[in-house]
Amino acid sequence: MEYFQHSNLNTDLVVCVVLGIIFVGFIAARLSTRARLPLPPGPPGQFFSGNAHQLPSGPGGRQYLEWSKSYGDVLHLRNWSSHIIVLNSEKAIRDLFARRAENYSDRVQTPMYCDPSLVDRGKTVFSTNYGERFRRYSKLLHQALSKSAIAAYEGVQAEATDRMLTDIARKPEAFVQHIRACTTRIILKVAYGYDLTVPEDGGEDYFVKLVEESIALGNESFKPGRWLVNSFPILRHVPEWMPGAGFKRWARGARVKLHEMTRAPIEMVKQQMAEGTAAPSFVSRNLEEGADQETLTWVAAALYVGGADTTVAALSTFVLLMVRYPEVQRKAQAELAALGRLPTAEDRPRLPYVEAVMKECMRYNTIGPMALAHCARREDEYAGIRIPRGATVYSNIWAVTRDERIYSDPEVFRPERFIGEKAERDPWDIIFGFGLRRCPGRYLADATLFIAIAKLLAAFEFRPEVDAAGRETIPLEQWTSGPNCGPKPFQCQIIARPNEALLSL
Repeated sequence: MEYFQHSNLNTDLVVCVVLGIIFVGFIAARLSTRARLPLPPGPPGQFFSGNAHQLPSGPGGRQYLEWSKSYGDVLHLRNWSSHIIVLNSEKAIRDLFARRAENYSDRVQTPMYCDPSLVDRGKTVFSTNYGERFRRYSKLLHQALSKSAIAAYEGVQAEATDRMLTDIARKPEAFVQHIRACTTRIILKVAYGYDLTVPEDGGEDYFVKLVEESIALGNESFKPGRWLVNSFPILRHVPEWMPGAGFKRWARGARVKLHEMTRAPIEMVKQQMAEGTAAPSFVSRNLEEGADQETLTWVAAALYVGGADTTVAALSTFVLLMVRYPEVQRKAQAELAALGRLPTAEDRPRLPYVEAVMKECMRYNTIGPMALAHCARREDEYAGIRIPRGATVYSNIWAVTRDERIYSDPEVFRPERFIGEKAERDPWDIIFGFGLRRCPGRYLADATLFIAIAKLLAAFEFRPEVDAAGRETIPLEQWTSGPNCGPKPFQCQIIARPNEALLSL
């Protein structure tokens, strides 16, 4: 009994010491900031936790845009001891991320996501800091995703989108699952030469399921305000067995699954190469050329994860908006009817309205409304205000797509804004980010989205659900939160249009 009492006393002592260190560090950090340039304005917070209780749990871009109307284009919030800067105008974003790129191209090394003792994803393409490793990643990414490189993938995209059409025609209620299979099929074929398979029991392909689980875990570990260890990194040293250390057990499970996602596909390619059965792919080609395997592993994983969830969210957004705006759908289908067949990539110049629909869908619901956060490498001054060293700096892409100086009636869904001599700004200049961390997969995403949207419009009609009384139930515009913002699950009717080309598939 004395042993257990002594053990409990030691545990209580450790907890008190840890909390005391946190408190002293917090007060010291607060006092050291008082005599400098002012921080940007922002909503008032509480003394200890700052704005932690106000951080948006839903799509954050909307809330930060509302705050900017009161406090200006550059906002400051505090999440416990961490500074958050939100840039709500294109000018502010370009001034910092493009013109001062050397200081604003690092990533925030959040302990939960990056620390080796937690989720251990500090070496991913998305989280690595600007430096030599980042340059190695960028070189390989350019090789796979440059504007000239993606022309070689048209056949893969055509085959995958044709398969998506037949899957949706067979089981339309599972359209999101079929869209995900399509996008994953393209990425796995390009990156690893892998042909996605559908198990006989009707379940999901191993790699499709793996990427879904990995994306969910990654999004959870990124969630603002979710993990106290991100505000108080010293907590990462707390033993896993201690009360309140459940975050460490969660991180251990996430680390194992994400490690599997990163390593399993490239190990598969290496085995196939040894057996002489490997299909041509980005990975097999670079392994043959002697590329650094660690660099190749992380870059291939970025292709695998980076494009899957964003493209699914984008195409799901398209389906929702076609249900809600049938007149836009009919106009696009009339343009496609002139082809007399399913469209191909070569038809793109002949389909300006279809392209405008794609652009307006991506502007109207920006898939990455806050993009991934940057980190200020050094303390900086901008427009008479101070940006602290190590501050988390977000670009509010959502706010830029709602800027009336760029888009007229920005809350209105109107593809026509991108057609004619007075066409408004191409959202592709905005939604893929700014500076050195601009999305490297933008050309592949553009090509995949266009051919998928064109074929979906040619093959199907998208209508609201109808209840037993014959009343239409139009789905609401409700969006998910997290790094990628797509529609929450909704139901609709997807009806095959009379189309000989579709029947031939």
